[in-house]
Amino acid sequence: WVAGSSPRRVDVLRVLTNVLSALDHLHTHSIVHSDVKPMNVLVDAAGRGALADFDVSVDRATRTSVAYRREASTRARTVVGFTPGFDAPEMQRTGATKETDMYAFGAMMREVLGEDVSGDEAQLIRALMSEAPAERPSAGAALRHAAFAPVVRWQAQERRECCICADNLPLEEGAECGLADGSAHFVCSECMAAHVTSELDQELTVRQARDGRILCPGCRAEDPNRVCPYTDAILAALLPASTFANYMTGRLAVSEQRLRQELDGEYREQMEGELVRLRALSEDQARVLQARKHIEERILTCSCPGCGGAFLDFAGCFALKCHKCHPTCFFCGFCGGRFASDQETHRHCGFGGASSCPSKPGDVDIFGYRRNAQNQDPARVFEEAQNRRRRRELTEYLQTLGEGVRREVKAQIRNALAELGLQDLVD
Repeated sequence: WVAGSSPRRVDVLRVLTNVLSALDHLHTHSIVHSDVKPMNVLVDAAGRGALADFDVSVDRATRTSVAYRREASTRARTVVGFTPGFDAPEMQRTGATKETDMYAFGAMMREVLGEDVSGDEAQLIRALMSEAPAERPSAGAALRHAAFAPVVRWQAQERRECCICADNLPLEEGAECGLADGSAHFVCSECMAAHVTSELDQELTVRQARDGRILCPGCRAEDPNRVCPYTDAILAALLPASTFANYMTGRLAVSEQRLRQELDGEYREQMEGELVRLRALSEDQARVLQARKHIEERILTCSCPGCGGAFLDFAGCFALKCHKCHPTCFFCGFCGGRFASDQETHRHCGFGGASSCPSKPGDVDIFGYRRNAQNQDPARVFEEAQNRRRRRELTEYLQTLGEGVRREVKAQIRNALAELGLQDLVD
């Protein structure tokens, strides 16, 4: 595809993110592909990549059978599926693992991007192909690396029509299904939340038939027998935290029902492990989603401390008031502190006297003008003040999160912080 079609670099990066999403989904379910390479990536008419050739991979149904599990240890010692040039240094010793998949992805990324690799791309490839397996980023972490920032920008520019409400929206405000013929259906985030809620209201037996997963509504409208499920990762990124938590609870209910019906002792043990994974994923994903939402809406955005409404533009004065909450909410544009009245906020910011705000620079007045400066830019002064506030509040908030949640949240907000010049907070 790369050699024959001469695609744009952003299109190659898009396909690589598609492969990473597939690996993230496989690894979440403890499945290792074992043979990641360019020849095993298919590209459809819409330029979307799909990871193929699962001859040396094992799905959950096979992996949990008694016969397979009795042979597993012997097979692991005698057969290793890989392609020379894409095999990690430890492959022959350890067999295929999630880490060897990530090494192979790094080798594939290096090959398809060619000689012109530098900056973030080169840094990611070096990390993926590290000699130490533990130092290689996971598929989920690699997806959020700055090397794929062009894909994020492309998604912000691309628009799709929602197959439910028919609104034409940016691609980043929804998700496409995994249909491989180039005619994928797009569902916006609002319709997706409503669709998931509706699906969770179905009888348990109906949800059990599809393993508790959410199917694409567009595919089902065209063909009721077509099965095109969304991955947990897509739903986690798109749904409100409460809706995603309900979805994971629904999946737990399906797995628990299957466990009660299953008589095979070894399969029961495997399903119990799956339940533990789902519970942990549900709790951790909910914490990550809630933390990211708080950071994006209440820290990175200058917002009303009362209702959370955003202040997108500097209106010429650092003594801010929320017109939605008025006359009950007044706050300082320097420090974010909330006050009981407009007059109190003005005094705090230094109007008519000395300022008591600890975050206000001494040479800046309440209107954003610097003393004795030649070129005045109050809007820039406001943005600088917001970055100081963001840095202080984000540093304090991250310390309140558990280590695992904090690491995942930092990975997810890296691009947003880079745009604000605050990337050092997550490095």
